[in-house]
Amino acid sequence: MKKFVMEMYPNRVILTNKEVCNLLNISYVTCWRERKSGNFPPDVKIGERNIGHFISDVIKYLEGRYEGRKRK
Repeated sequence: MKKFVMEMYPNRVILTNKEVCNLLNISYVTCWRERKSGNFPPDVKIGERNIGHFISDVIKYLEGRYEGRKRK
């Protein structure tokens, strides 16, 4: 189902926090630290105790991290 939604609405897909951590290959604690420091894509509440992130925001975050490494 997620694949179908991604094809129809590529910028509106929400990844869970766990999926984002796995995608970035970082631990949950590192994700939490990045969120608290303000360096992470904005949260989207997807349940009472769950948050997620729009895939478009995660892609922008990744592009920014890559550009930062490229400049050094």
